[in-house]
Amino acid sequence: MSHYLKSGDDNQATRRLQDYYHRNGEDNYLRKQFKDIRHRGNISALPSEHDDQMTSTQEKGISSERIHGSTSVNVDYLECSICHDLLWKPIACKKCETPFCSICMDRWLAIGLITCPTRCETYIERKCPPFITKVLSRLQIICFYQTNGCQEILPYEALDKHEISCGYQFTKCPGCQLEVLKRDFPNHKESCELFPMTCEDCKFIYKRNEATTKHTEAICL
Repeated sequence: MSHYLKSGDDNQATRRLQDYYHRNGEDNYLRKQFKDIRHRGNISALPSEHDDQMTSTQEKGISSERIHGSTSVNVDYLECSICHDLLWKPIACKKCETPFCSICMDRWLAIGLITCPTRCETYIERKCPPFITKVLSRLQIICFYQTNGCQEILPYEALDKHEISCGYQFTKCPGCQLEVLKRDFPNHKESCELFPMTCEDCKFIYKRNEATTKHTEAICL
């Protein structure tokens, strides 16, 4: 596999990440104590201000297995301490600078917690440290819908836009309720006998297979 980060850059990035977490007291023990936080607090089921435009990456997170190519950067240092997946649209605690997925923190705060998930008494949001976002931006990520047939491998920052419109996500037909790939939906729509149709003249809604019985030209007139 090809390398997306030069080895020298990888080593430097790893050292900076290690120094960063050591300086802020972040270690494996701290990360492990939040391993099951989603289940304990039911974090993933809570609403977020970002939920109206959620993609599957936002719903499921980015597992390290979706990183394409090899890199010597330790991805453990790029994990969110809440969901334990790769940081996604990260923000950080102003006091300890620990980064989290923005959607994870939305849900953390939604259950009434005002403390930082690590150790700070009060959580105050700040931008994620630039060198962390820089390392993330160099990663190449496999599309969430690979199992449905998508072969796209995208830069970290282009993933969100792609997955919102990816043709390999399933969408439900409002007529027959069949789950159809988004890329195949236009053809399905034209052939589905149960697809809802709307008369342009009287606005009557009927199923395609009812066109000759419930909404003929004579009935409409």
